[in-house]
Amino acid sequence: MPVDRRTIGLRIKERRVGLGMLQQDVADAAGVHLRAFGKIERGEVTPHLQTCGLLEGALRLVPGSLAAAYQTGTELTPLSTPRQALPDVLPADWKDGAPDLTAVVRDPAAAAELQEWFENAMRQMYERGRQAQEALQHERLIPGTERGPRA
Repeated sequence: MPVDRRTIGLRIKERRVGLGMLQQDVADAAGVHLRAFGKIERGEVTPHLQTCGLLEGALRLVPGSLAAAYQTGTELTPLSTPRQALPDVLPADWKDGAPDLTAVVRDPAAAAELQEWFENAMRQMYERGRQAQEALQHERLIPGTERGPRA
């Protein structure tokens, strides 16, 4: 049964407003064009799977929850703590950080594709987080190294 894009768009808007973010804030954080995000929020378009992942990060949602909402109409699942490390947020029964999406997505081919994308996204996010932690640790160890203003 198809899920109404406008309903999901309203949920996205509620989440954005609840976080005190403007559309531009979410678009910038997700790396998507403001107009594209506006169309998603108004329910005019369904985002690609990769865009769902980017928006989940910007809106501090559990990975996969936005894609699941478009597939099944489930509620968006916020991260329990905005700054919480991702591996601690994921349910214990997720193998290597990836859920068994066959329980959510009925089409086996789509579930396999989504599963593969999700696993790759999780690896990339984990690696970026590790690199960011190393960079912060490096900055703390070297006195006098400060970030200058953005160009």
